[in-house]
Amino acid sequence: MFTIVPIFALAAIFTAFLYLPIVALTGFHSFNGDLIVVLYLLTIPTLALFLGGWYSGNVFGQKGGMRVASLLFSYEIPFFLALLTPALLEGSWKMADIISFEVNHPLSFLVSLLAFIIGVIALQGKLERLPFDIPEAETEIVAGPLVEYSGRRLALFRLARDAEMVVGAGLIAVVFLGGPMPLMSTNPVYLSWIVGAIFFLLKTLFVIFLLILIKSAVARIRTDQMIRLAYKWLIPLALIQIFIVILIRYFGGI
Repeated sequence: MFTIVPIFALAAIFTAFLYLPIVALTGFHSFNGDLIVVLYLLTIPTLALFLGGWYSGNVFGQKGGMRVASLLFSYEIPFFLALLTPALLEGSWKMADIISFEVNHPLSFLVSLLAFIIGVIALQGKLERLPFDIPEAETEIVAGPLVEYSGRRLALFRLARDAEMVVGAGLIAVVFLGGPMPLMSTNPVYLSWIVGAIFFLLKTLFVIFLLILIKSAVARIRTDQMIRLAYKWLIPLALIQIFIVILIRYFGGI
């Protein structure tokens, strides 16, 4: 288990990448409900990190693993609620339909702005970057669940973390910012793919910039502060955002 979980973490991230619409309206594998599958796959690296720390046999690794498990439901719930808000607004769990809806209704981003902010903050927690690097707090538990990892195993976990940041930022760019849209409908087709890829890259880099800004501006918080932030602010605000979306759909808004 100690050896195989880094492979599972990286494989889950790369699999989630296949569903993102990068150069066109659909990804390599697009179907109704692909958003749910991507959210599920992005949860696997966190579970893999917990198992890696638990089976390390090191007290610091097990302590870090328990912190990963305890914080899992702190940021996953608001992240799920935030990312599902545009899906409720459009009425579909397919990312291609969400993108089409956002292109036809530019004001939809303003409606989902609160969910966008919550999604970025929750993604920072999923990545365990400052101020949410609680499981790997070097000043407290050395490297947490990664304390016994080295060489290729550690490299796989580090690569999975960086890949998760790119895929997570890309997912937010797709769901809230329209992903590769606007696309060019002129021939040749590869020209529209290039334009779509450029738009997707710029939007993804914008989200990554926000993550870097948060990391540079805020110091580490405690475990109880993270849980309080999630359950006192992020989750209630996400539910308020969903309630607003339901009202808009009921009264036939945008």
